[in-house]
Amino acid sequence: MALEIFWGSGSPYSWRVLLAAEIKRLKYESRLLEFSKGHLQTLEFLQMNPRRRVPVVRDDGFVLFESLPILEYFEERSSEVPLFGKDPRERAVIRRLISEFEGYLRAPLFNLTLGLLRSAGAGPPGRPMTPDEFNETAEAVQRELKTFEERVAGGSWPVGVGPSAVDVAIYPFLAVFERAAATKAEALAIELGLHPLRELYPSVRRWMGLVEAVPGYERAYPPHWRAA
Repeated sequence: MALEIFWGSGSPYSWRVLLAAEIKRLKYESRLLEFSKGHLQTLEFLQMNPRRRVPVVRDDGFVLFESLPILEYFEERSSEVPLFGKDPRERAVIRRLISEFEGYLRAPLFNLTLGLLRSAGAGPPGRPMTPDEFNETAEAVQRELKTFEERVAGGSWPVGVGPSAVDVAIYPFLAVFERAAATKAEALAIELGLHPLRELYPSVRRWMGLVEAVPGYERAYPPHWRAA
């Protein structure tokens, strides 16, 4: 049985896995699930992931969820186009940068994205962010983006001379944020000092362009964004 990827359009966690599969040239069956239709609540899906979240991969009966372990599994599954480096030091740096993103930027960036969407009456239901929460979260994002701007100065890859797990792990969250800022709450994002990225963090935006040019990027792109 072929590798199957169960995913949701617009989920940055799903996007990580799709990008990795495309960059590594893995053959897989796409299983697009729709949140609004309750696809994550079905018995079949709950048997794979009782947490009711995407992405999930199923590979000849083996089921795995959580995006970062899936990236590691893909790396072990196929040596073609390595995403975790070519030697111990490069692998260590890649994992360190992902750990930094997970520890310091992912949560505030994701929360800010949700806050922007909810301020515009879009996105999943939840409590709106207060002005103080917006400012505090934006400051945390700005601090980390400044660090990442230095890492990719001039639009270089964070590690090595091509895409790695660092790019796959970080890019989707910035892309989802950028879209929310540009299409749903532009004035608020500008007020918070986080839009447009191309002016505020030009090296980060040039790096995003590198990711957007990798083979397979278009196949991983959220399909519902094309119709919006």
